[in-house]
Amino acid sequence: MAMEDGIDEVAAAAVSSLTNVLTVASDEIVSPMLINICFRMRPAFDRHESAIRIAAFGLFAGLCKFGNGVSAENFEDQVHTNLPTYVVHLNDEDYKVSEACRDSLAIVADLVDIAELTDLLENFSARPDEYDSFVRDFLSDFSLQNFSEVV
Repeated sequence: MAMEDGIDEVAAAAVSSLTNVLTVASDEIVSPMLINICFRMRPAFDRHESAIRIAAFGLFAGLCKFGNGVSAENFEDQVHTNLPTYVVHLNDEDYKVSEACRDSLAIVADLVDIAELTDLLENFSARPDEYDSFVRDFLSDFSLQNFSEVV
């Protein structure tokens, strides 16, 4: 798969292209391969090249529109699996990655209907000086209440 390519520019273009395809693809086409895409794209969150990380967060946000119906439970598992990655990349060394991560996480929070997380993200600008307070608030009682079955 091209998004796993060792050449950063190819991988970034592949992830961005897949995100663009998702804007016009139907649920019938994407749903059968939704979880496979999630598994295959996960390493892109941690690639060295910022453009790939930014594209990966955009792709996961794009996948959210297919994360309901038949695929809802499996996709929610992918959300929980990727949640630590999101929390870490909110404080990415590249501010643009942090912003892309925050914007993607807001879409994810809407999908899994966590109003508290949505509220936290609305007040978080992805600046490094706000990260500690965001994590503290995120890990407070509300995260244990919403994710107790996962924790």
